Amino acid sequence: MKRNYSRLASVEERRNKKRAFGLAVLSIAALVFLVTFGLPTIVKFSSFIVDLSKTNKPIDKEDITPPAPPRIDPLPEAVNKKSIDV
Repeated sequence: MKRNYSRLASVEERRNKKRAFGLAVLSIAALVFLVTFGLPTIVKFSSFIVDLSKTNKPIDKEDITPPAPPRIDPLPEAVNKKSIDV
């Protein structure tokens, strides 16, 4: 059986054990967070950068497709103002 020679030493030892346990739990949680969210994000970002560097196809400047016509929503039947901004 281990014997502490002073009350202060035993209090410090208990405090250090609690801190060590807390840091171990925090380290495990950080590692799980990194593996769950961090690594997939890093992999996606790196694959995005690689895809950007592989694009050698020039942009087609002779696109003659017209833009889509504008869509206008119908005006409301009743409003609480005298005029409506369209």
